[in-house]
Amino acid sequence: MDPFEQQVIRIYRRYEVEIVQALKLCPWAGSARLEGRVMERVVSSARLEVTEPLDHLAALAADDHAEIGLLMFPRVTASRLDFERFVASVVRADAARYEVGLAPFAMAAFH
Repeated sequence: MDPFEQQVIRIYRRYEVEIVQALKLCPWAGSARLEGRVMERVVSSARLEVTEPLDHLAALAADDHAEIGLLMFPRVTASRLDFERFVASVVRADAARYEVGLAPFAMAAFH
């Protein structure tokens, strides 16, 4: 992992503890983190392309310890609406790889 990715994850982890957990925004965040079941991945591209996120999702799905998988997009500067549309396209592309109802993760654009 390069230094930039390390910093992205460091900042996210601080946010997760000081905001998400402290304000109880996610009922699973604290216990999953403490049990080592939160897996973070940094998407390096600044472009909204489905390929790299799908590769990360496949790796997370193959990880037996992943209960919560987080994809971070620190270089993306798209509007919130464009990013929401992009996430929807990633969800569709990921779901297409599985039988109906068997995708390993539910996905949302937040945090």
